Parts: sequence; structure tokens; C-alpha cells
Amino acid sequence: MVDSWLADREETRRRNYREARNVTWIGAATNFFIGSLKILFGILGNSHVLVVDGVHSFSDLSTDFVVLVGIRAANRPFDESHPYGHGRIETMGTLILGVVLFGVGAWILVEILGRLQRGVFLIPHAPTLFIAMLSVITKEALFRWTLKVGRKTGNSSVLANAWDHRSDAMSSLAALVGIAGARAGWPVLDPVAAVIVSLLVMAAGWKISRGAVMELVDTSVPSSVREQISRVAKETPGVLGHHALRTRRVGQDIFVDVHIEVDARSSVLQGHDVAKSMKEEIRKRIADVADVLVHMEPVGNHSPDFGTRKGQRFAQKIVSVSQEAQGVRGVHGISTHYLGNRYMVHLDIEVDPEINVQDGHQIAEDVRERICRLEEVEDAVVHIEPFPDRDRERDAGEERIG
Repeated sequence: MVDSWLADREETRRRNYREARNVTWIGAATNFFIGSLKILFGILGNSHVLVVDGVHSFSDLSTDFVVLVGIRAANRPFDESHPYGHGRIETMGTLILGVVLFGVGAWILVEILGRLQRGVFLIPHAPTLFIAMLSVITKEALFRWTLKVGRKTGNSSVLANAWDHRSDAMSSLAALVGIAGARAGWPVLDPVAAVIVSLLVMAAGWKISRGAVMELVDTSVPSSVREQISRVAKETPGVLGHHALRTRRVGQDIFVDVHIEVDARSSVLQGHDVAKSMKEEIRKRIADVADVLVHMEPVGNHSPDFGTRKGQRFAQKIVSVSQEAQGVRGVHGISTHYLGNRYMVHLDIEVDPEINVQDGHQIAEDVRERICRLEEVEDAVVHIEPFPDRDRERDAGEERIG
């Protein structure tokens, strides 16, 4: 069954790679053709914004090649040196794409602002309108196709490239409005539209770069995916609880690490079968999951998380019980260890620093007995510390200074 799943997965990866490669090659050819027309007609037709938009298209062309290199490298199988695959090469390509876009947008912005300061405004020729219109239609169609392929394949760099096509379509739309306005009698609209285009390019670059950086620093997958994994755990027969769910994305792949709790009376083989069943179900429901590491524990075999409400209530119960003992002036350093069905508790109590050792021991023993009466507790180890005397510490500090 596992061999069949791996074979199907490899076939899907090959098919996805072919689709991603084909749409990217077509996008590259389109960017070269449209970009050349924009720059040529922009220069001959006196349109700053169309030249800027053409430069944007050629920046898209360079990122197309980054995507092609990235998806080719990411499609290589796992090996000993890359146990999580080569997906991060794809993510690095996405990051480079975003940084290049942002840089091109910033460069364009500086250039156009300089021209606005000089106050040189020209009226674009009529053909520039048709080139801008052709770019809007072509790039929007390319965006929709590339987005469809990116979502189908789960390829982050193809998705980033799709939104790059959309930003180019939007910038061409801004160019169209600017050229039309300039020809209608407001020549300042052409460079103003160029400024808007440059800001759109920078925004697209920032969005793409941020997503790539989040993946490179191992940000968890979206909550909807984590909830789906938790749902599988709850629905798997034999899983009595789960915790410590961790996820990470590496290119197109998702890796999952989770602890499950099973009946403590189950055999190792039975526990293994439960974990295997859950692992296969997660892979079946979430196509991007490449591997699931399931840690098996007997039910209840983890200390309460003091960051949760349940853990906080347990800690507060220990503090309250300890402070009921006469002579306790403070409690801290609570930790627990599971002993099969109840907890061993360790804690520090603060007592009057002037009492003798015997009295301190009696207070500690009183605290231990009170804690052991709690149904969750098997035993307790109580450490005593002198209660800090703030006035004495301050006086000692003044004497040292004097």
C-alpha cells in the first residue's frame, strides 16, 4: 500500500512538473513579446508609462527563468543529503523573484519622480493605447491560467509567478488610463500612472518575498490544514488524544510531526497499527503531505502544559494548597513528571530565613502531605528557600556602597 502511494505521488509530481514548466515557458515567451512591444511603442510613441510597463514585463521574463530553474531543481527526488527533498530551492527562487520585482519597482519610481520634478510632459501617440490594451488582456488571461496550474500543483513559485502576471496586468491597466488621460488633455497623467505602476510592482514584490521568507523560517502551515490533521487524529480508531502537532512546508511538500496517545494496555504492534492508520489517512486527505512522523505514548503520558487553562488550574491548585501550610511565604518552580497514572510534583517554597532547619523541614513536610492529598498527585518533592527580605537586601547594599 505504501509502495502504491509513493508511486502515485511520484507520478503526480512528474505531471505537476510538466504543467508548471509548460505554463512558465509560455509566460516567458509572452513576456518577451509584450515587453518588446511596450518598450518599442513607448519610446516611439512618447509614453513614459508604457516604457516602464515594458521594463516590468522584462523583469517578469527574468523571474520566469528563475522559476524554471527552481521547479526543475525542486522536482529532484529525496536523497541522503536532502532528506526533506529539494523544495527549498523552489522557495529561494520565489524569494529572488520577489526581491527583483521590488527592486525594479523602486528603480522605476525614482526615475519617474525625477522626470516629474523636471516637468517634462509629452502626449503619447495613439498606438500606445492599443499596446496597453493588448497587454491588459494578454496578462490577465495568463494570470488566470498560471494561477489554476499553481493551485493544482501546489507550487509556490508558480503561484508567485501568477500574481506577478496579475501585477503586470494591473500596471498595464494603469498605463492605459494614464495614456488615455494624457491624450485627452492631461499629459501629466502619463508619468503619474507610471508612479502608480511602480508602486504596484513594489507591492507585488513585497508580498511574494514575505511569503517565501515565512516558509524559509519554518512558519507552520495555515490553521485550516492543522485543523484537518487534528480532525483525522480524533477520527482515527485507537487514538485517545493528540498533542505537540508541528508542521512545516518545504516547497510543495508538507511535513507533519505529532504525538498521539493510545491505551496503555495496548501492545507495541497494536499501537504501531494505530499510528500507521492515522498516517495513511492524513496522506490520503491532504495531498501535499510528504511524510508524517507519529510519536506514540500511553494515554496521559505528558505533564500538564502550564500554558493551557487546564495546566494553569493544576498549578494554581498546587500553589493554593502549599500556601495553606503555616510558615509558607511564597511558592515557585513548579514542575511535574508522569509516573503511570499520576504526577510527581517538584516545587520550591519560601520560608522565613530566621527559622532553624528543623522548623523548615517540618513546613516542607506539611506542604508535601497537603499536595499528596490531591487526586492527580502520586508524591511531591519540596525544596525550601529563604524568603527574600527586600529591606535587608537594600540595607546591605547601602552598607557596601558606604
